[in-house]
Amino acid sequence: MRLSFVFKKCGYNLLVLLLAVLNKTTPKYQKGLIVFAVIYLFSPIDLIPDSVPIAGFFDDAVLGSAILTAVIKLLPENVKQICRCRADSIIKKAPIVLAVMAVISVIIFLLIAETVWKYFR
Repeated sequence: MRLSFVFKKCGYNLLVLLLAVLNKTTPKYQKGLIVFAVIYLFSPIDLIPDSVPIAGFFDDAVLGSAILTAVIKLLPENVKQICRCRADSIIKKAPIVLAVMAVISVIIFLLIAETVWKYFR
């Protein structure tokens, strides 16, 4: 699997989640889960602290992506379908949106990689 595909898919999922938060038919608890997932990804407070080598970074990468995937799967099917259709139409009208979301995914990956590099240098 190509790395560019992974980042595009991650960017697409971020766009779907953003549209789900903005959708009026998304249940409030789902919106709360999405906000929690995004805050967890960017928060310095982790389940396993980053000071623990390898495990701290593994926690950020794996648990963060697992939370986002689970949140998408937990969305009601009608909301998920609406948000995916809207995401597809946005990408067709302005392909730069997918590129921007993919760049955000790359930045997150690079920040994690930089932190790992600093600990093992």
